[in-house]
Amino acid sequence: NLRREIWEFSAQHELTHLRGLTPNVQAIAALRKLAKTKRVYLFTSNSEAVILTQLKELSLQDIFAKIITREQVKFIKPHHYGFRLIHDGSTPLAKYLMVGDSISDSGLAENAGIDFLHVREL
Repeated sequence: NLRREIWEFSAQHELTHLRGLTPNVQAIAALRKLAKTKRVYLFTSNSEAVILTQLKELSLQDIFAKIITREQVKFIKPHHYGFRLIHDGSTPLAKYLMVGDSISDSGLAENAGIDFLHVREL
């Protein structure tokens, strides 16, 4: 279908033109520490191929309880659709925190009714 073709083209474009990664060392350290005591999830608007490549490069591929990429959602951020793939319905929304670096991330948090922390605040 057309949607799949667009995602495949976009993923290939990202992989072809990805020119390195600038890790946020403080955010990665905080994430590693948090993952020792809490379930952490990754919800990204990037393609699965790109994000898995980056996570492997940073040795972060195994710390997430679930990784949600744009191929798995009907609507990308800031729509809260992807959060539905994380929220189990029994955990209060107050127990969730969206950590991100963009207006789309803060918009998702607002639309999902959860707290938001910008990575620059870490």
